[in-house]
Amino acid sequence: MSRALRYMLVVGGAIVCILLFLLSSASSNTDFFNTHYTWLLALNVLMAVALFLLVCLLLVRLYKRYKRRQFGSRLTAKLVLMFALVGILPGAVIYLVSVQFASRSIESWFNVHVETALQAGVNLSHASLDASLNDLSARARTLAGEWSDLSNSAQATQLGRLGDQNLEASIFTANGQVIASVGGHLGTLVPTLPTAAMLQRARLPRGYAELDSDLDEPGSSAKPVNSSDTGNLRQHVIVAIPAPLKSSSLQNETHFLQMIQPVPSYLASNIGLVGAASAEYQELSASRTGLLKMYTGTLTLTLLLAVFGAIVSGFLIATDLAKPLLLLAEGTKAVAEGNLSPRPIVATSDELGTLTQSFNLMTRQLFDARALVEKNRSELENAKAYLESVLANMSAGVMVLDGDFRLVTSNQSVGRILQYDFSPHIGQPLNIIDGLAHFAEVITNAFSEQNAQFATGKIGPELLHWQQQIEIPRRVDSGENSDSDDIILLARGSRLPVENRTGYVVVFDDISDVISGQRSIAWGEVARRLAHEIKNPLTPIQLSAERLQMKLEDKLMTQDAAILKKSTDTIVNQVAAMKRMVDDFRDYAKTPPAVLGELDLNVLVAEILHLYLAGDERDMIHASLAPDLPLIMGDATQLRQVIHNLLQNAQDAVLDRGDSVEPARIDLVTERVSFQSSDGLSRTAVRLSITDNGAGFSPKILARAFEPYVTSKPRGTGLGLPMVKKIIDEHGGRIDLQNRSDTKGAKILILLLKLASSHVSTVIDS
Repeated sequence: MSRALRYMLVVGGAIVCILLFLLSSASSNTDFFNTHYTWLLALNVLMAVALFLLVCLLLVRLYKRYKRRQFGSRLTAKLVLMFALVGILPGAVIYLVSVQFASRSIESWFNVHVETALQAGVNLSHASLDASLNDLSARARTLAGEWSDLSNSAQATQLGRLGDQNLEASIFTANGQVIASVGGHLGTLVPTLPTAAMLQRARLPRGYAELDSDLDEPGSSAKPVNSSDTGNLRQHVIVAIPAPLKSSSLQNETHFLQMIQPVPSYLASNIGLVGAASAEYQELSASRTGLLKMYTGTLTLTLLLAVFGAIVSGFLIATDLAKPLLLLAEGTKAVAEGNLSPRPIVATSDELGTLTQSFNLMTRQLFDARALVEKNRSELENAKAYLESVLANMSAGVMVLDGDFRLVTSNQSVGRILQYDFSPHIGQPLNIIDGLAHFAEVITNAFSEQNAQFATGKIGPELLHWQQQIEIPRRVDSGENSDSDDIILLARGSRLPVENRTGYVVVFDDISDVISGQRSIAWGEVARRLAHEIKNPLTPIQLSAERLQMKLEDKLMTQDAAILKKSTDTIVNQVAAMKRMVDDFRDYAKTPPAVLGELDLNVLVAEILHLYLAGDERDMIHASLAPDLPLIMGDATQLRQVIHNLLQNAQDAVLDRGDSVEPARIDLVTERVSFQSSDGLSRTAVRLSITDNGAGFSPKILARAFEPYVTSKPRGTGLGLPMVKKIIDEHGGRIDLQNRSDTKGAKILILLLKLASSHVSTVIDS
């Protein structure tokens, strides 16, 4: 559309220029003006209407775009308004001044004094010519009167005596025969002959006296004085010469004297100029109203052209400006949406073209920068994911603190080790978290001491780390158990920048199991030594006591023999008890390694329950065995020992509960469970649970249940649960002790993770 507008503007300008040229020609040519005035006016009106329709079309398009809030419409409206004002205000001033100037100028051309002066000049020229013509006519009449009595030859002689080179004189007869002739132009053999009409007028008393030109044909009417003819004006006089009364009839014929005298050239020229100026003035005076209308119409057309041209130019310039701005707006929107592809370039050498090129260069740089940022972000995310994966799968707890010892972040192992959910406490000081006052105090003292040593220069930055063993109380209500009352942590701390400030990182691990293992090893070593040292003298003591009884029983009195027997029985019983204790030590210290094989736990449990359900325990023990239980990898002998031990402990617990009105009950359940491992995979395991409604575990026992010689039974050795835990550990499983939350009683959970290979593949496929 802009190209069409440009073509229309060029064509319109050319048409207007042609019209202005025609107007200029018409103003200097009255005949052309009078002839083509209507056509020029029609063309002017047609051009104005065409420009008006074009502007109306553009304004309608602009209004529609403005209503649709199309990009660039407001800029176009502003530019069109500005250009319209620029065209209208100065144009209106110039138009008014020009109209007034043209009107006053045209009126000044036709001033009364000028018209009077021109008319006076014309009258003066006429009077001068008339006076000269009258003088010549009077001279001719005088000569004619003097020559009336002369003969033809005498008249010719008198005619020759005139001797005036500027005067042509001829004597004619009535029939046009030349009697005599003098003067005239060089090379002219025949004088100018009068016409019959001239001779007819010459017979009148005044004769023939007129002004004519030497270019006039004989018989043509004379031209007026104000003629612009290039010929020479002359005074033409013809008078009749009366015939003498005494002459014969043949000689009584009337002769005519013709005198032709040219008007002086300077006088003829001035008279011609005055006449031409007067004629032209009269023509312009007659057409001055039309000329004023033509000038006014042309000025109006020029004003309309200026205004409409300014408006159309505003549209064109706005289009040229809006196109690159539209590209920039679309590019900006695309950049805001994340699209950094290059935009079309405006092929111009001005600032707008440079701007679009700079914008494309900027988007290309942004694209490269974003690609680099995305690459760095991807690498950073990968590194972060790797670090988070490492931290999440670390068995050690990692805790980051700021300079004020507020918790910044921690991994999952922190909550697992410290048995507490730290996610709600991010940003809080460590010492106000429940149960961590001692832990926070130790960490704060360790870092403060190192900071003080670093400030005094006793240690360098490479030694700003510490390592300590920390014991914190175990949470009783956490449901966890261990072989000690406290959680033993091995912690290591170091300085770490956190958000442009000094922070700290603490890495710790629960070494309670390590300490427990060390204790178990120590107890095993003690057990081996005690078994070796104690078992050797037990048999001689028993044999010696039996021999004393056998040798002295018949030799003593009845009362003494009874005392001897009682003493001997006591020694034998105590030796047997000590032997059993030594055997338990030996079994705990030298548990044979488990021989794992495919085992159906339900079958094993059923065999064991068959022994218990045969007596009074029939109504006490209730079993619930899962039908879809997978095969496990286990040692039947050791697992049988575990189940026996746990069932015996449960029986002792429900029988020792006192005068409880609730009937004794032991529930044994096997089930298949699924869980998500630390690597994110879904796994399957077998769980065995034994629940009773006895007195449950005391907090002290629950905290150290798996430690040797920890027992609540009067006659127990405290080695049963440690042996159970040792067997389950060798099977790769887990054992947990809990107190029931719904009622009194204890609950023991055993999770066996090693399944038979056939079931493992089935689980993985599923």
